[in-house]
Amino acid sequence: MNNGAALFLGILLSLAVSFWTLLFAPQLQIGRQDVRPIEGGEVYPSPRPGLAQRGAEVYRSLGCAECHTRQVRQTGAIFEVHIAEVGTNLNAVAAVFGESAMGTGDEGLDSRHFRKLPATVGTNLTGNAAQNLVAQFTAAGAKAVPMLIPLGPDVQRGWGPRLSVAQDYLHDYPVLLGNLRLGPDLANFGARQTNATAIHTQLYDSRRMTKGSLMPPYPFLYETLTNGAASPANAIVLPLDGANAAQVIVPSEDAQALAAYLISLKADAPLFEAPRSRPAAPAPPPTNAPTATNVTAAASSPEFDGRARRSARAESAGDSTGFGLAASRRARSDAPYQDSLPQ
Repeated sequence: MNNGAALFLGILLSLAVSFWTLLFAPQLQIGRQDVRPIEGGEVYPSPRPGLAQRGAEVYRSLGCAECHTRQVRQTGAIFEVHIAEVGTNLNAVAAVFGESAMGTGDEGLDSRHFRKLPATVGTNLTGNAAQNLVAQFTAAGAKAVPMLIPLGPDVQRGWGPRLSVAQDYLHDYPVLLGNLRLGPDLANFGARQTNATAIHTQLYDSRRMTKGSLMPPYPFLYETLTNGAASPANAIVLPLDGANAAQVIVPSEDAQALAAYLISLKADAPLFEAPRSRPAAPAPPPTNAPTATNVTAAASSPEFDGRARRSARAESAGDSTGFGLAASRRARSDAPYQDSLPQ
């Protein structure tokens, strides 16, 4: 009898712990999230206007989440280090740069690297390596700023500057994440496209905008005007395009609401749990510029001119290590995209 009671209590305790772990713990961590202030005095995420809220229902009714996701994936991150201010000891800063992977070891050439600020002094770094490099330049009197660079196919395609997190969906109910990509991810569609005319053209007949698009047309959301009919102020003229005749369409209230909802889709605010890359701040105008006699001489030498051209080509292609970061950040696919997300 005593063993039976102990067994019953053990099973009851196991169920209680499981129930707490699976339901109550996530609710305490995520369920109580609220909007939070961000830079500029705004809050994130900001509430959507009424028209966009109605557009969310249209988006849901048309089954758009069956072909589009709203979640940017990130596979990793690297760091860059930028020098915002050199300080008063240019030679010490150049010496640190000369010992780094991007430096040359030539004091004149390394000093020339800081003539234009902010200057990149480290790329493709791990967090610890970036922290150590910042400490070295700080000890030399410079103001070094680390910058996180999110990586992943979604980031490279321009679908978002960072991964999607729970904070992005506070005003969404239900949350239409989607699990199949027959079209591009829409988490940051409003940051990529703000032209309502282009959006309506895509909705009316996507093949006018993207050749071979798999997106079905939604002509029932629009009224087609016949020749001679008076055009209202919100009428959209679709020009002659190959086999498509010129048309004048008028978006319905549902079409306007859907366009407003798509434009409202922005999830690019930097968050603590989802940092994003930011351009380094421009350097302030120098007041007491340090003197370096070898900088001018190095700048006028043929060796430096060739070196500068090679450095510029390497920077435009990516970075001096051959990682190609800048090129990968510019890469973007405009072709129809199909990608099945893990369940």
